[in-house]
Amino acid sequence: MKRVLVTFITGCLSLCLAGGSMAAAKNTAVFQLDSTKYKVNDQVFAMDASPFIDDGRTYIPIRFLAQALGVEDKDIQWDKDSGIAILTYHHDHTISISMKAGDRSLTVTNSPGTSGIESNKSIAMDVAPLLKNGRYYLPARWVAEALGYTVEWNEPAQCVLVYSPGGVQSAPLPQITTQEIKSTSDVLNTTMQIPVISGLQDIAWQKQLNQQIMDKVDRAREDMAKNVQNYEEYVKGTDRPLIPLELYISYNQVSTGNVLSLAVETYEFTGGAHGMAWKDYYIIDTQNNRLLTLQDLFKENVEYKSIINQEINRQIQLSRQKGDNIYFEGDMGFKSISDNQNFYIDGDNLVICFGEYEIAPYVAGMPEIKIPLNFLKPNLNENFLKLITQQAS
Repeated sequence: MKRVLVTFITGCLSLCLAGGSMAAAKNTAVFQLDSTKYKVNDQVFAMDASPFIDDGRTYIPIRFLAQALGVEDKDIQWDKDSGIAILTYHHDHTISISMKAGDRSLTVTNSPGTSGIESNKSIAMDVAPLLKNGRYYLPARWVAEALGYTVEWNEPAQCVLVYSPGGVQSAPLPQITTQEIKSTSDVLNTTMQIPVISGLQDIAWQKQLNQQIMDKVDRAREDMAKNVQNYEEYVKGTDRPLIPLELYISYNQVSTGNVLSLAVETYEFTGGAHGMAWKDYYIIDTQNNRLLTLQDLFKENVEYKSIINQEINRQIQLSRQKGDNIYFEGDMGFKSISDNQNFYIDGDNLVICFGEYEIAPYVAGMPEIKIPLNFLKPNLNENFLKLITQQAS
């Protein structure tokens, strides 16, 4: 089944974890089909039921849809025996909507005396609320529009956008799911958790990016297969015990505004004292559907490498003064970042990333140097600053 993101850009407020509703303007909820998790302002919450599509309409469990539209828990009523549900929404005025499972009629009641607004009206929906596995599901479009929200279908992103009048539309929040591959044998143990990105507006570019990630995974598997073959040939004819080689792939992600930083780590043990690890970084501009380089963060003609080098050298020197000297010195010491330097964005910091043995011995792992973005701000590109300060959808 294809995956669809249902995004509600509401004029309601923050979600109360104990079962309240959104109660502040311009928050965003992201519901994914067949998933029992959803996001509110980049925070993940659990549901006890999952959304689905039926007859071309998206259905969401009553409580979670109501919360996304700003309805308090106390104002959500439904009777299991009769199949009738009533939602009461308090905003500029009070709106109650009622519907019945299997019935395509939706009744909207506005508070008495509301100027310019019809007190009661009945709307003929093209679908009806559903009872499924003892749960009540509402048709998202009809319920949202009845409460005054605008609804749009975003074909490239395969998502429904629901936002209040005057609300700001923005790109849907990307989702990362995990493709897990495990295998065990006498010669090789493999555990791979591969990130799969969905929800970007440019579906073709998203597919290309996922393939780029998978291509590197495949190369690691092919290289390990050769190592296993060489290892078996080496051990054959000796009295050495056969110790399984290892291949592990995992990932970490962090979002800052509309910048999603994804680091995919590969670890290989091919014999010897210890294994080797490295990371591939994907810094994704989710608004414009492209990968960012370090140079993209800075204004034109800014000597960004020199600025970063000076700060890294300052931090290394400070570390030595504190007696925590983990870095190489002399010819092996840090000289400069590269033209294709690895990095990621984590909140208020630019994080410069190095590989094993690059600027420090193996025991130091893969060192990272954090540089506050405020320190770099006079030299940062305005478009990048907008990306990291905008609220991701």
